[in-house]
Formats: sequence, C-alpha cells, structure tokens
Amino acid sequence: MAEPYRDYLPPERRGAGLSPAAAPVAPEPGCGTVFVTLAGADSVASWQDGPAECVDVTGDAETVLAWARARPAARRLLFSPDAADHVPLDG
Repeated sequence: MAEPYRDYLPPERRGAGLSPAAAPVAPEPGCGTVFVTLAGADSVASWQDGPAECVDVTGDAETVLAWARARPAARRLLFSPDAADHVPLDG
C-alpha cells in the first residue's frame, strides 16, 4: 500500500508505516474542565486538559450528565444557548 505522505517523513521512517494515533488520556483528577453540550439523544461531554489529554462521551442527556458529574475535574461547564457560552454545570 502506498503511503501518500511518505515524502514528509524523515528518511529513517519512510517505508516503516505510520503508527496509529495514541489512545486518549484522561486528565489527572482535580485538573481540567468537563464541557457539556445537551442535544437530546446527541448530547456530548468531554474532559479536557491540554491538547493531548481528553476523553469524551456521547449519548442521551441523562447519560452524558451522569458521566460529566462523575469526572473528578476542576470545573464542569454546560453550554447555554441563551448565553451563547459555557456556564457552570451545577451553578
């Protein structure tokens, strides 16, 4: 199989194949922010702390809210269409 980006790899990596993306890493307890967006059965939440540390869940609002509240994050924010911004989840 051809590697379309092989010319962009260092010479020692060419032909070795591309490694799969690393699995998401959950932030440390007490760190990061959980962002929640409710949209019925298509609700989503993600726990983020920098570009490499992120885990997320999708599902119905009840499942997503339960997951978000169970994360030991520093902050939990809910997107508010009225405010057009994130507001504290339980505040």
